[in-house]
Amino acid sequence: MTRRFYAALAAAFALCSGSRAFAADIDRCYSVSIDGKAVGYDHFLFVHSPAGAKATDDALIKLSALGSPLDISTQSVTECGPNGAAPLSYTETTTRGDAVTVNRLRFGKQTAYWSQESSGVRTKREIALTPGVMLVAGTDSWDALLGKTTSGMRRYVAHVVDPTLGKSEQFVLTRAAGKPGDDEVWASTIETVAGPQPIVLRYRRAARTLVEIRFPNQKVVMRLAGREALKNFGSLDYTSHMFAVLETPLPNPDALTVLKLKVSAKIKLDHITLASLQHAPRQTFQGTVQNDQIDGVFTIRPGRYAGAHALAYPCAPNITAGQSQWLKADAFTESDDAQIKTLAKTITAPAKTTWDAASAIGRWVHDNIRYQITGSGARACLASRTGDCGPHSWLSIALCRAAGIPARIQGGALYTPLAGGSYAQHYWTEVWMGPRDGWIPIDSTTGEIGTFDPDHLTLWRLGSMDSMTVKVLDYAPKTATTASAAPALPRRANGLTAGYHESYDFLIDGKNVGAQTAALESLQNGAQHWTFRLDLKVPSAGQTITLTQSGSFDAADTGDPVSIDSATSGGGISQETKLSFKKDQATGTVTIGTLATPKTVALSAPSFLFLGNVLTTWSLATRSITLAADKPTTIPFFATEALQSLPITFTPLRADIFSAPDGKTIPCHVYTIAPIGSTLWIDDATGQLMKLTDDRQKLVVALK
Repeated sequence: MTRRFYAALAAAFALCSGSRAFAADIDRCYSVSIDGKAVGYDHFLFVHSPAGAKATDDALIKLSALGSPLDISTQSVTECGPNGAAPLSYTETTTRGDAVTVNRLRFGKQTAYWSQESSGVRTKREIALTPGVMLVAGTDSWDALLGKTTSGMRRYVAHVVDPTLGKSEQFVLTRAAGKPGDDEVWASTIETVAGPQPIVLRYRRAARTLVEIRFPNQKVVMRLAGREALKNFGSLDYTSHMFAVLETPLPNPDALTVLKLKVSAKIKLDHITLASLQHAPRQTFQGTVQNDQIDGVFTIRPGRYAGAHALAYPCAPNITAGQSQWLKADAFTESDDAQIKTLAKTITAPAKTTWDAASAIGRWVHDNIRYQITGSGARACLASRTGDCGPHSWLSIALCRAAGIPARIQGGALYTPLAGGSYAQHYWTEVWMGPRDGWIPIDSTTGEIGTFDPDHLTLWRLGSMDSMTVKVLDYAPKTATTASAAPALPRRANGLTAGYHESYDFLIDGKNVGAQTAALESLQNGAQHWTFRLDLKVPSAGQTITLTQSGSFDAADTGDPVSIDSATSGGGISQETKLSFKKDQATGTVTIGTLATPKTVALSAPSFLFLGNVLTTWSLATRSITLAADKPTTIPFFATEALQSLPITFTPLRADIFSAPDGKTIPCHVYTIAPIGSTLWIDDATGQLMKLTDDRQKLVVALK
C-alpha cells in the first residue's frame, strides 16, 4: 500500500544524495521536509588536494507507515582527479526499509562503467560519454549544473549520467521570470517509475549556491541550513495519507454483488481524467474531476474471469504494437533479470493459454511472497520473498512480461477491516488477454485471481493518495447475519476468581508456533480485570510471520464487556484499540501508526468480546452461555479489531472426551462454529473452551 509514495520519493531523493567535485572545500547541510515537517537532512562534504579530491554525502529521510519504519538513507563517495577535476569513481549505498542497493560508476575517457548490486543480484552496463557530460547525483550536482548557466539564460540543456538509473540522459532547465537580484528559480523534471516528475530549484547566483530544491508532487522541500539540520527532525508517519476511515464497517465485502460509494479524493503522481474513471472495468462513476481532485459516486460490481477467450500461449505473434510497451523491463519490473526469466519459464511451462500462464504467476506470487511493507521492486521482492502490495504487483508484472504477456500496474483503494473499516491505498496487476477480453485484473496480494470483489476502487495507474474520504451509500445483499444481531441469551456467572490464569498452545502441522496466556488479575466494582498476551510465529511462504497481541480488558462475570485496551502487530502493521462499552454502544479510539480515529459503534444486542486468536475471550462467552447439545446456538460477539458485530453460530456435532495435560479426562461436546469454520471442544460442566481445530490451516489449539 505504501509502494507508490515510497518509490517515487526514493527516486526523487536519489537525485539529492550524491556528490560532485567543487573548486574549494565545502561543508554544507540541507534540511529535508515533507508536508512542512522536518524529516531528515543531506550533509555534503568536499575536500580537495593537489593529489586528488574526495566528496562524501550522508542523507537520511525518516518515514513510517502502519507503525513500521520506512527510512531512506544514502551514503555516497566520489573520488575526483587532482584539484577536483573530473570524477574518477562514484559509489552510492541506499537503504530503503530492509532493501539495500549499491550503485557504482567508474569513469573512463569515453565510457562510464556502471554496476548495481541489489538483493544479491548484480547488474552491469557501459554508458557512452559525450563531451561535457556531467555526473548528476545530488544537491551539489545541481549546483554545478546551474553554475554552467549565465544570468541572462532562460533555458539550459545538459547531458548527464544518472548513477541511480545507470544511464545517460538529457536535462532541460527552464528559468522562471524574476526580479534582478532575487534568487533565480529554475524548473526541470526527473525520471521516476511514475513517469517524469517536476523539480523546482532556487539558486543564489552571487554566492553560486543552490539554496532550495522542491519536489511539488511529493511535497518534499530541501533547504540550505546550518548543522542543526543534522539533528532537528523527526519521523513522518504516512498512514493518514493512505487510509480513508469509514464511519461504519462494510459487512462481508467479498460477498457483495454491488457497492455504491461517495468519494472525495485528491490524487498525486498521476493525471486523473473523467474518462479514466468512467472507463475502468466493473465500475461506473458520476461526478467531477478537476486538477486531480475526484468528487462523485462510484458504483462497483464484482468481476469474474475464466479465460474463455484468452490468447493461445505463447502469445508473441498476437501482441500488437500498442501492447508491446507493457513487455519492457524497467527500474521496478526487472523482467530481463535472469532469475525472474527462469522462474517465469518454470511457472508457465504447463500453460496452454495466456490466462493459464498469468493466473499461475499470480498464484505463485500470492503463495510464496510474505506480506511485509518494503516498497521494493520485483527483483528485491523475489530475493527477499517479502513485499507489500506494490512489490507483489511489480513481481507479478515482471514475471508476466518475462513470459511474454503484457502486464501493467493498476491502483486505487481497497477495503480493509483496519481502523474499524477503511479504504487503503492499494495496487494490483492487469494482464492483457487479447483484443476480445482486454485487460484483466489479478491481485496477487489478496489472492483474487479469476475473481475480483467490488471492494477494489480503481482510481489511478501510477498515482497515490494525497487525501480521501469515503462514505458507503448502499450495498447488496444485506444478509440476516449482517443486518441484524442474534437474539439476547440468558447469562450465567462464570465463577472465576482473582488469580485464575490459563494458557493455550498453538500448533500448525504438529509444530508449536506460540501461545496465548491470560490472567484474571482482580475484581473491581463488580468487573473482572484481565490481562492477556498472544505470541505466534506462523510459517508463511517459506518464512515466518510474527504476530503479537497484548493488553487488558474488563468484563462482568457474565461476560458483558466494560472496556478493552489492545495492541496488535503483524506483517509490518500495528493497531491499537481502546474502547469502553455501554448497553447499546462501544466508544473509543482506534490507532494505526499515528493515525488515531475516534469511533462510536452501535450494538444491537449485548455482545461478548471477540479478540481473534485470544481464545480466552471465546471461552468467557461459552462459560457464560449454556450451549444447546441438540440444536445450534448463536452467540453475539463484537470483533474489536474490525469494530463490528459478529454473530457466531455453535452447531453441536457429538459428545467427546478431552484428555488434559495432567491426565484428567473431561467430558465435552464438540461444536462447529460459523462463519469461522473451526471446531471446538467445550467442557460440559464449566463451558471452558478446551480445544480448537481448523483443518484448513492444519491448526490445533489446546488448553494447557
